[in-house]
Amino acid sequence: GTTSSPAQLLAESSSFSEAGVENKNKWVLADRDTCKITGSLGQENILLFAPQIQSIKATGNTDKTGIDVVIEGKSLFKCSKLNLQVSSVSQQTMNADAVKQYKLADVATSWDDTQVSAFIKADEVVKRGLTLVVSVLVQTADNSLQDAETTSGGSNTVVVRGFEAEKESEKGETATGIGKLIKTLMTIGLVILIVSLVVFVVVALVTVGCIIYRRKHSSSSETRLGGESVENRE
Repeated sequence: GTTSSPAQLLAESSSFSEAGVENKNKWVLADRDTCKITGSLGQENILLFAPQIQSIKATGNTDKTGIDVVIEGKSLFKCSKLNLQVSSVSQQTMNADAVKQYKLADVATSWDDTQVSAFIKADEVVKRGLTLVVSVLVQTADNSLQDAETTSGGSNTVVVRGFEAEKESEKGETATGIGKLIKTLMTIGLVILIVSLVVFVVVALVTVGCIIYRRKHSSSSETRLGGESVENRE
């Protein structure tokens, strides 16, 4: 269509992903200046999609420097609507002690429409040894955050696994590494000290030798000059 003669589309705002199953997603790409949309769909402000979460997994990474998150679902198209929320909860009451949100686009490592992988680096909330809960949130039209929609039987929340507190063996390895470093530095320092002493002794010996040589040379010269003076007098 054109501005003076727009195309017309009559559509309702309901869509179905399969027989009898209503889906919130509305796939309409139209320029409202050249395409006149009538029906209940024309009353919608945003003709976009609603991400649906099927499952979420969160585990500590191999180096224990953060947590790896994997989300599976439908319509997980890359946009700023999806967020991850990490809550540090008390094991006794399961109440959140600290909460922090992360834009999924900022922490994602790979992304397609059915699966997203992300990495959240350890920080003031993501700490080893705490009970951490990760949730998927979606941004609404008024920019607030709410729990993301789930598929039938799906879940948008998970407890982080494999991010326990540092073990004694790990502390021992760290201490051993520090001890080895200290020993290495001490050895290097001792070698430098020995080399410095050797250089000092050599320099001292050379200096003393030079002084003795100069004194002997000076005495010989004086003796020779004294003999010549006596001969001249005679």
